[in-house]
Amino acid sequence: MNPISKKDASLLERFVSKFQELADLDFFPDLDPVAKQLSVGTIREFDQLERWRPIQVTTDLAALDSLYQSLPGRLPKLFEHLLLHFRWAEVDLDLYTLSPNPPGNDLSGWLAQASRDKVMWPFLLRAGYIPFGKGPHMHYDQICFETKSRKKGDECRIVQIDHEEVLCNERLKVVREIAPTFRSLVEQTIAREKRI
Repeated sequence: MNPISKKDASLLERFVSKFQELADLDFFPDLDPVAKQLSVGTIREFDQLERWRPIQVTTDLAALDSLYQSLPGRLPKLFEHLLLHFRWAEVDLDLYTLSPNPPGNDLSGWLAQASRDKVMWPFLLRAGYIPFGKGPHMHYDQICFETKSRKKGDECRIVQIDHEEVLCNERLKVVREIAPTFRSLVEQTIAREKRI
């Protein structure tokens, strides 16, 4: 794999910096073990709430080999770089909620978090979709890479899957396209303003 370009590294840094602007990074330590690993301390001395921050890391490229043993296709390279170079807790970015990538030496934490739903995960993988998030504001529809729609290079569509159709009827229903590519989704997120 080629090392990340300076342009892509800058794009991902801007993307991750939007977490603090778009999302509430406060959490209750007993309820979010991933955020606890990324905690920067309590908000106020008398408060139970803590705040987390994403961190930049360097993960060995071999971590992708282990990850791909569990996936039906490749992830977009920009997403690979995000996984390899940053760690974060679950974060609601207004258009979608990004699954956590917990601290660790490999990507098994991300895989464990992304595959938590033992019904949706295998169903979607068999159909060629890789979930990496869910809808915004506690909405449970899965946000997925549609691996069968490969575009130029390694990019593929980002789609929202109706979770009720899967859970109730064992049918796949794409609700909508969230973005034509992951790069486009990152750019949309960077351009987004926080809703009041």
